[in-house]
Amino acid sequence: MCEHGTSKLGWKKAKKFVSEELFGKMGDYWPIGPKEENYKEYEKLQFIRDNLEGLKEEEVDEYSVALGKLYRWVLLALEVRYEDVKLRRANKARLREEREAAIKADKERSEKRTAAFEEQKAAHDAKTQDEMNARKEQYPDEEIDPDEFPEFDSEEFYARFDEENAKPEIPDEVEEDVDNDFNLKIADEPVEES
Repeated sequence: MCEHGTSKLGWKKAKKFVSEELFGKMGDYWPIGPKEENYKEYEKLQFIRDNLEGLKEEEVDEYSVALGKLYRWVLLALEVRYEDVKLRRANKARLREEREAAIKADKERSEKRTAAFEEQKAAHDAKTQDEMNARKEQYPDEEIDPDEFPEFDSEEFYARFDEENAKPEIPDEVEEDVDNDFNLKIADEPVEES
């Protein structure tokens, strides 16, 4: 695309690449969200970033103002794509942590519910047994029917417990986004969420 024997951009050769089709594709490019399509290695972000490495905006502008504008657009698209993937991955990690915390809270609640049930049922059964023993002492000749004494009402216990200790809502399982164009390493730096 350079003029013969120079490093000067030959616009007659480059014109077929810098056309309405290029600007249409630039306008259609959306750097936000998952990219599930298949990408060739030279279409992935690492390859593009490696090819742009070492270039300075001023030098590109000196060479060609039009190429400088295209260069800045590509840099901006790379930056926006990188930040989008970084934020989405951080958000997915946060959602996974929230789900795990809700599952843990639900398990703890279930254990507490079972323990409280067993404790209150044991207390009720002990109280019933004491009442039966007291009655036997008071009326030794009378036969005592255990059905006379109320059974522990498990439905009432569970209803009251559930009312006082609401079941935590467990979020749906987190599905990972597919970013087939993204092969950059994400720096381990804190992410500020807006």
